[in-house]
Amino acid sequence: MKSRCYVINIYGDIMGDKENDMDSTHQMTIGQPWKLIIGFAFPLMLGNLCQQLYIMIDTAIVGQVLGVQAIAAIGATEWFVWMMQGLVQGFTQGFSIKMAQDFGANHDSSLRKDVFHSIVLSFVFTFLLLILGFLFSRSLLSLLNTPIDVLDDAITYLQTMIIALPIVMLYNLFSAILRSLGNSR
Repeated sequence: MKSRCYVINIYGDIMGDKENDMDSTHQMTIGQPWKLIIGFAFPLMLGNLCQQLYIMIDTAIVGQVLGVQAIAAIGATEWFVWMMQGLVQGFTQGFSIKMAQDFGANHDSSLRKDVFHSIVLSFVFTFLLLILGFLFSRSLLSLLNTPIDVLDDAITYLQTMIIALPIVMLYNLFSAILRSLGNSR
């Protein structure tokens, strides 16, 4: 079975259709379904477990080093941070459906367009979230009756996390592209 390996440049062009020893794409329609599902899902589950461990360690360090005030500021903003990251993740994951369909159907020219459009739209969407997040962070936290003694720290933390949204978007977009090509690692 000949499989395809792609390298995607910053313009969304997919370079090559070459056979590669370290192939990064997998045919998910050939083989035993349970093996394919477990092989695809295990790296995703391991990544989620590592992320949960990171959150627990991060919270312990913040609590020990910065104190209760910092934990309260993080707690006051965490829902909003998760919502923004969830929106970015959902937005980027939606593109993987079309990319996976085109990859499976060997529509390489359409796949190139899908990748390019997903990159452009993801940047536009993330930029809008960034602007809206900065404009309304104080208002949202005030609306939710965030205690005044943690409000400034909460706004600082929230705006710092909002600044990181483009990085989160890039990670999720490139992960979605890889998963649409059958690579969950």
